[in-house]
Amino acid sequence: MDTLELLTRLGISIGLGLLVGMQRERKGEELAGIRTFALLTVLGTLLAICGRQLASPWLVPAGVVALGGIMATGYFIKARTQQKAVGLTTEIAALLMFGLGAYIADGDKMVAVVMGGAVFLLLYWKSVMHAFVQHMGDQDFSAIMQFVLIALVIWPVLPRERMGWYGFFNPFETWLVVVLVVGMSLIGYVLYKLVPPTASALLGGAVGGLISSTAATVSYSRRSRTDPSSAPLAAQAIMMANTVSVLRVIILLSLFAGDRVMPMVQPVAALAGILALLSLVTFWLGRHTHAELPPQGNPTELKAAFLFAGIYTVVKLATAWGKATVGATALYVVGGVSGLTDVDAITLSLGDSAGNHTVAVSIAWRVIVVAILANLLFKGASVMVLGNARLKKWVAGLFLAGLAGGIALIILWPS
Repeated sequence: MDTLELLTRLGISIGLGLLVGMQRERKGEELAGIRTFALLTVLGTLLAICGRQLASPWLVPAGVVALGGIMATGYFIKARTQQKAVGLTTEIAALLMFGLGAYIADGDKMVAVVMGGAVFLLLYWKSVMHAFVQHMGDQDFSAIMQFVLIALVIWPVLPRERMGWYGFFNPFETWLVVVLVVGMSLIGYVLYKLVPPTASALLGGAVGGLISSTAATVSYSRRSRTDPSSAPLAAQAIMMANTVSVLRVIILLSLFAGDRVMPMVQPVAALAGILALLSLVTFWLGRHTHAELPPQGNPTELKAAFLFAGIYTVVKLATAWGKATVGATALYVVGGVSGLTDVDAITLSLGDSAGNHTVAVSIAWRVIVVAILANLLFKGASVMVLGNARLKKWVAGLFLAGLAGGIALIILWPS
């Protein structure tokens, strides 16, 4: 390691120590503040460097033992002199930053910076995190536990080889798709819990789009029937939910399309821009009024997860069969039919196929746009059935404009 690299790593070490130490000192922590944390982190880095250069791997473990003893002594002194209960946060943070300093000596610098920032945020967001946990109900806890089951128990043990006709089915990859989609829905569910009930319909639609744009569309359509004056707000929320649902498609493509992501994302982003522009138009309809967020159910129900896995598998098989027997034109039929109820499945299937160079990019993104437009038609029909007359008029005009924009993209966007 040359001198510049050594100084860079030491600089990162002291910077992260100062950052975490600053937060501890602002909280009034007497045991370890800004200077102590900086010194501990740099000590970890220096011991790791010296251990490597002197061929003495015991230096870092010895430092951990010594630091643990010092922290334990400080903790017991603090516990005896204070009447209230004393936590171990500062002591654990000190040991963690020492270990992070040791990692910086040879590890990835970006990982070290991210971890240091994460430690700082965990310490800084104490009140927010405690408030969130205290306000959790049984349904909220169940949602998190079910996601843990989906992501950390079921997924890692699934087989990773391809099976079935055309090798369309890979249990590990299929369940990864479930983890990603359910995870995004869980993020929306958490945001829904954090957002106050008086949040605007614009924000309500955005959160609804993260969870389920179809559910948000149905919810606001029903509300408009019970309160006809809420039609502008309902249109605002519905358009925002559909815009966010297209942004969600872009995120999924970014994860699965590999090195072909840019030519696939660009036309879909153009469609998202059209819907965003229409959402801004609706913002003026109810900008002075507030609306409550629609009630949202648990997004991590196992039944819903298995249902999505089944839909994705069927779409994957239909895509492989259609391309092998009928040709690429069959994909448009598959996209249109599957898009009526769900866009994520066809998006992930074609994103993966395009990334593996088994489907042409120009066909893949067009099929995805067809699925989005079919989904828009389905939700428009839901509004026509459930909404009041004023909402129907607004949504009909807005959705027709979105459909026209999507069709124009399919026809005019260069291959």
